[in-house]
Amino acid sequence: MLEGLRAFVRRSGDSRAHCRGAGLGAAAALLIGPALALPAAADAAGSYTVWSCRGPDGQPVSARAWQSGGSSIATMSDTCARGGDLAVVAAGRRGSYLDDAGARFQSFGGSAIVGYRLWRWTVTGGSGTAGAGFYSDVLEDDFGFASVGVDSCRAPGCAGRGDARDPLGAASLVQRSGTRLHSVSIAAGCSAPIDPPGTCIDGGGVNAAFHLQRAAIEIADAVAPALVGEPSGPLLDGGDAVGGPQTIALSADDDGAGVASLSATVDGAPAGSTTTGGECREPYSRPGPCPSSATLALTLDTNRFPDGEHTLQLTLRDGAGNATVLPSRTIVLDNAPLVVDPPGAGDDDRPPVVVPPVPPVVLPPAPPVVVVQPPAPPAVRGDYVLTVNRRSVAAGSRAVLSGRVRERGGAAEGDASLVVERRLYGPFGGDWTELRTRRADAAGRFQFPVPARAQQLRVRLLPTRAANTTFVSPSVDVLTKLSLRVAPRPRALRNGQTLTLSGAIVNAGESARGKEALVQAIVGDHWQTLDRIRAERNGSFRWRYRFQRTRSEALYSFRVVIATDDERWPWPAMTSRLLRVRVRP
Repeated sequence: MLEGLRAFVRRSGDSRAHCRGAGLGAAAALLIGPALALPAAADAAGSYTVWSCRGPDGQPVSARAWQSGGSSIATMSDTCARGGDLAVVAAGRRGSYLDDAGARFQSFGGSAIVGYRLWRWTVTGGSGTAGAGFYSDVLEDDFGFASVGVDSCRAPGCAGRGDARDPLGAASLVQRSGTRLHSVSIAAGCSAPIDPPGTCIDGGGVNAAFHLQRAAIEIADAVAPALVGEPSGPLLDGGDAVGGPQTIALSADDDGAGVASLSATVDGAPAGSTTTGGECREPYSRPGPCPSSATLALTLDTNRFPDGEHTLQLTLRDGAGNATVLPSRTIVLDNAPLVVDPPGAGDDDRPPVVVPPVPPVVLPPAPPVVVVQPPAPPAVRGDYVLTVNRRSVAAGSRAVLSGRVRERGGAAEGDASLVVERRLYGPFGGDWTELRTRRADAAGRFQFPVPARAQQLRVRLLPTRAANTTFVSPSVDVLTKLSLRVAPRPRALRNGQTLTLSGAIVNAGESARGKEALVQAIVGDHWQTLDRIRAERNGSFRWRYRFQRTRSEALYSFRVVIATDDERWPWPAMTSRLLRVRVRP
């Protein structure tokens, strides 16, 4: 709690505090002018590398980006994260006309594989009846889904490719550049004719096996991240002056590497940055390393900059390095301390009270929003696009939310199985959870009702229809109409007594849990934040302060502000009514 409510006294019956000294024009704050009416600029065409088994410096890396693609008897094990390899083995039976072992790497969203290096070795049984053929292949699928074999061996006596004794040597390396691929697969196996019937004979208990020792796959991503809505925060609203550390929050989407970071410059010099964190850090181990949708919050310490006008520039980047530069804004800074007469001061010779800025309440940063994309089965029909008819709707509305699922080329995906997912708003809103299932009609259309409570919704294509990538629709905000209630108790008190401000964020439901409420008072001639408190699960909050230094009767002015600078908080800022409290010595 603050050491004292010094310097925000309003005298009884007076609408302004009596101040002496200079430098109160802009107060201790940044003022940002209106945003220029310009679109965000994009600097695109980046690429990134996904590593498996071993990273760029030889460190162990998971091979989870690969999905098993072998026959029903094939088993897959990934010990790469412990320094081992990725192995798929088809073993344990004789006399089959088709046994194979393999794995598949698929590009994500609208990105493309433009080059790869694979260190692998394969082995097959190598013998069989007449007509049986053993094979080893690196298969490339372009965006027309036509497979092309690279470094192939297809013959009755093909025993495999690569060198098991030197798995990271030149004999085990397959590399290509200048490609544009949908996926890369590695396979080894045997095929025998059905008529007349033939058989594949296992060798030493293994029909076919595939081992990946290391992979470096370069993915091109030509799309920069897209801003969703507008940046928010007290610095951007152009209203009352503010001071101290100030937070800017914005939301973004990216179809490719995912949303990675937000950075700021002041007058061209770096002023701060933040990242989505989690798995969004190099070396990447999956094709979509960063969240496809995220809200980032960047806090700037206004005390770092000299007084006067400055230019603020915000830049969004995705995991491939593509940048979206937002229109610049003008900020004005005045960090002069407040100089205020003590209550009851007249024209005597008492010196003015110099009030330093209230030290900021430093809160731990909220965890970043990371959309976790679960692994999916290997059967792949193509890339899919899910659309919805609304991005925002009033909770309990009779309107119907609808959408469509289709392949990226435009063909409808009829009878697709879908899951409607939801998550709450606010710092403790949690991750996506399943709400209900739906099935699209023959034209790929689907619909679902609007819930009565505030939440965020999206539709996900079930993984049985899209193996190696999670395909989801844009999110839909289901919003309620909020109100803010705050009351002071008591309204008149004396030194030594405690004031309690009790309030609630009404109609936000459980999304209000952990939402920050700013307690503000008038300092000199502007509002200044005194404390930051968190709402309970039902939206209620409480703030207490004990008066100790009031030397003459004074009228104090308070208010509570619910800002929009927290992650995943789609409602506009709310400000309580003016709360006046009279204090006597």
